[in-house]
Amino acid sequence: MTKDPELKQTQKGKFFCSFSIAVNKGYKQGADFFNCIVWEKQAENLCKYQGKGNLILVEGTLQNRSYNDKNGNEQRITDISAQYIEYLGSKTQEDSEERYSEPNPYDFVENAPRPKKKDITEDYDVNNDDIPF
Repeated sequence: MTKDPELKQTQKGKFFCSFSIAVNKGYKQGADFFNCIVWEKQAENLCKYQGKGNLILVEGTLQNRSYNDKNGNEQRITDISAQYIEYLGSKTQEDSEERYSEPNPYDFVENAPRPKKKDITEDYDVNNDDIPF
């Protein structure tokens, strides 16, 4: 995470959190930065347990939106709408100094939807005689 997440609320009272992540491209190739948004209980937990520098895994969908800037020019933004977030490190307080600890499996949102992996062999009719080894 590139900065501490902030919990916000819509005018209709729905909680959300926008945050950004850095994804390494590879050795000495830099990183890509992505804006993400998460809603309701996941947003509350993310803001409570995670902060700048923590490692997280984000799974979601791309969401495009646009707005007009001060000059009336249309600006387009692509965010990741996070459906599943896994904490790979958590933020805790000890003796008024910030430190990082191992993730607590009970910090995760219960029943968070996780995309199902597709079995790639479903689309093919393969039997043992077709395999060359």
